Amino acid sequence: MRHHAMPTLVGLGKLHPKFEVFAMSEAVAIQLDMPTPVAEALLCSLRNELRRGMTEHWYDDRYRCVPEGFRSKRILDDYPALAGHKRTIGALKAALDANL
Repeated sequence: MRHHAMPTLVGLGKLHPKFEVFAMSEAVAIQLDMPTPVAEALLCSLRNELRRGMTEHWYDDRYRCVPEGFRSKRILDDYPALAGHKRTIGALKAALDANL
């Protein structure tokens, strides 16, 4: 088990500044092959989880003073799992669109 922070992709492929030192040495690439119905179901599930997570944090006191136009990015910066959902959603959508 690792005891140091892992790199976390946020937004459009940018790393949160506290993870930049790990960017190249700890980057992870994955490839998944799955049937289209499974990919579509995963995409739907990830979208629902991202929506739920953003809704959960949107009105937190810590984001009250963050303008709405910047709030999503700030939440994604602070919650790496949600940022991972966003990136995975983009990759799944691109793969599904390419297979039309």
